[in-house]
Amino acid sequence: MDPVGHDQNQPLRPKSYKLIRFIICFIIIVVATISAFKIWKSHLENPSTAAQIACSVTLDHHLCFNSISSLQKNTSNCSSTANPSKIFALSLQVSINELSKMSPFLEKLISKAKWEWTVKALRNCQDGFYDSISILNISLVLVGDYPNENFLRETNVSSYLTEKIRNAGENIDKCRSGLFLTELYDEKKNGNEIEMKIENAYSYVDNSLRILKHIDQIHEKLNPTIGNIIDCHYLTATLGLGFAPYIFLAVLIILVVKNMY
Repeated sequence: MDPVGHDQNQPLRPKSYKLIRFIICFIIIVVATISAFKIWKSHLENPSTAAQIACSVTLDHHLCFNSISSLQKNTSNCSSTANPSKIFALSLQVSINELSKMSPFLEKLISKAKWEWTVKALRNCQDGFYDSISILNISLVLVGDYPNENFLRETNVSSYLTEKIRNAGENIDKCRSGLFLTELYDEKKNGNEIEMKIENAYSYVDNSLRILKHIDQIHEKLNPTIGNIIDCHYLTATLGLGFAPYIFLAVLIILVVKNMY
């Protein structure tokens, strides 16, 4: 002890407090980060989230998401629909379901057709839709035989499926072109109905094609690495405001701890 009665170790006390405060803050930040990451991963493993991310690359996000999520609800093992390959397979199934609805609709129009050319055009449409359904079924079986989620990222597989799905879309385009000059487009109601149904059918097939084309991007978003975890743009796009309460809580705890010392 010095002549004035001060403890020589007393000046060290503020430093020890700072060290303790730093350790506590560090532990809080680490725990909050790990918890947030686990919540994030859980969020990404949600089938609904997977469908949203996959459908974000399509032209009609709502059409894509609503149709795929409706199939997810009917899937016995929902957790299996959270990987890109399963989402792509669901998009194919949606396309097949929608194309299958066209045959009875076209048959009804055939019974009302006045021109022979119209009947021929409608029959060609039926043949085209049958061919597209067959193509998509083959693609669906191929995807189902290989449950590995990285399967679609192989160049040869992606190229093969891309060509098949494009062929399915071309059949729909041919149908649309063939019906354009028929009597059905002279009647506004029927013309609009046909155009809408054909456009919807094409949109479903196009959704599958776009999901396949961006399968790497979708896979990266659903399986984040350290690189894109620290990417602020990626975090913002993926999480949005979902973690705002947790961030606020972490900051609040740090401030409380800081004011304690």
